[in-house]
Amino acid sequence: MEHVPAAKYFYFGPYIACVSSETVAKAYESLWDRFKYKPSGGAVDGLIERFLASSRPALRPYHLDPPDPILSDVLMALHGPLYAEAKYDGSHILMCPTGIFKHDGGHISSDQLAGLMHIAGREPEAIEGLLTASSGCHLALELFGSAYTPMGVHRGHPKPFSAIVFEVGRGEGWIPPPRKYEVLEGLGVAFVRPEFEYRPRGYQELVEGLEARVEGIAGEGVVVKGDAEGYAPKSKYELAYIKDGGLLAFKFKKHGYRGPSRREGKAEAGGGAKRLYELPEDASQEVFNELNKMGHELGDGFLREPKNIPLILERLSKHLMEDHPAMWERLSKGMAERDFRKSAVAILRKNFP
Repeated sequence: MEHVPAAKYFYFGPYIACVSSETVAKAYESLWDRFKYKPSGGAVDGLIERFLASSRPALRPYHLDPPDPILSDVLMALHGPLYAEAKYDGSHILMCPTGIFKHDGGHISSDQLAGLMHIAGREPEAIEGLLTASSGCHLALELFGSAYTPMGVHRGHPKPFSAIVFEVGRGEGWIPPPRKYEVLEGLGVAFVRPEFEYRPRGYQELVEGLEARVEGIAGEGVVVKGDAEGYAPKSKYELAYIKDGGLLAFKFKKHGYRGPSRREGKAEAGGGAKRLYELPEDASQEVFNELNKMGHELGDGFLREPKNIPLILERLSKHLMEDHPAMWERLSKGMAERDFRKSAVAILRKNFP
């Protein structure tokens, strides 16, 4: 069986790109070109200083998968209820004592820095509060707004850029709810509050309850979190849902934001696993999300240039391999390399013609 190759990640690796004044200059240029605005002030200076000092995060941002029946045992071992938070459509930023980083643990792009600088110039107290709070902990925040919304969810947002904290970590772990809400309240930063609490008695009840509630929440869906501290994962599949510190987290999107349908080949005569000719729904969604993030970081023109397809495929495969290992294993066993590439390019061309 052909195996989808490991990515080389030529230009996208977490620590390959240097943090330099050139990135800052590009951020200023972007803000002037788009808004005729050059931010200034103490909050802007402090933000740039933290960015230029970026090294490596001690606690890497996590990635989210949709729920799976493998969660059944974990649900029974939770300390307290599940908490559903609104899922924002933007970009994950990690702000911590050692710098400012993006969703893969690498240094933020000039586009992301521009968004934070815009906030720092217009709402200096917001960025000053984040810089102060993150000097002693890790803050995971969402950068979003009418000018930064990959799926178009926030086109009607009153500001081009906003930032809201959705996670706090200390040491080498994220703090599970409800304790994290108390910590964030004490830090005095704007943070995502739960839309509802939920105590499902099993996986079926979990999904049915989320289906019944998610459509009434603004945005593209919810991120569901719980306290699984002390739970020992029985497999790497469970481990994909339990983050450092015992935080259980997964996403549940509305139907309108769930990616294309899947098509599978027939099972072979010997009764083996089904051959996949197109990416399954969950993998298609991850590829689509990652392409949108690339578009925001590197520009849509980069995605539309045919000569960049090999680099784009390398980043996509590395993203799935490192951040969604269970999904990657399923693809590796059931999908040929040429079909993976063909499906990924089809998604690319459909959304960035």
